[in-house]
Amino acid sequence: MVNGWNVEAFHDKRNRRLLHLKKQDIYYQLNEKDEKFVTLLKNNEINAVSIAAIAGYFLKLHPVWWIVIMAVIYGAYLWFFNAKVLPKLSTVKNKKIEKKLEKSSSSKSTLFFGIGFFVIAIGLVLCIFLDQVQNDFEMYMVIGFSIFAFVMGAMQVRKYFSTRTIKA
Repeated sequence: MVNGWNVEAFHDKRNRRLLHLKKQDIYYQLNEKDEKFVTLLKNNEINAVSIAAIAGYFLKLHPVWWIVIMAVIYGAYLWFFNAKVLPKLSTVKNKKIEKKLEKSSSSKSTLFFGIGFFVIAIGLVLCIFLDQVQNDFEMYMVIGFSIFAFVMGAMQVRKYFSTRTIKA
């Protein structure tokens, strides 16, 4: 069974878009439609958690149901990808497949994303200080998401400064 951690999508030197299953060392050729399914597979965990948290919060479900919703969404998409999408992909012989080196970009968008994550983290912490959370569970969720936002912001800012080239 293939999950998002075991796959890698890239362009090779022949300019083909390929999917690499790391553990099995198998390559598949992707078209635009299949590439969208691979992107969903790579983000399946965060999508399942997000949808379950949103649905559970607004429907005022017990946290156990959040986990059940998350597991159902994650499992359903994992089954869909492995049963419906992966068998339709054409395999590529892995003789001398080389990744095309992509230029690292020091795009300012990564800096803006980082600053945006910091702003979200600060806003979430302010929710605690301004008494906008109503019970302990919400407070723990706010603390957890603010830590997540701060870490994501730090990663984006670090990425921006590590790929930036200084012109003399």
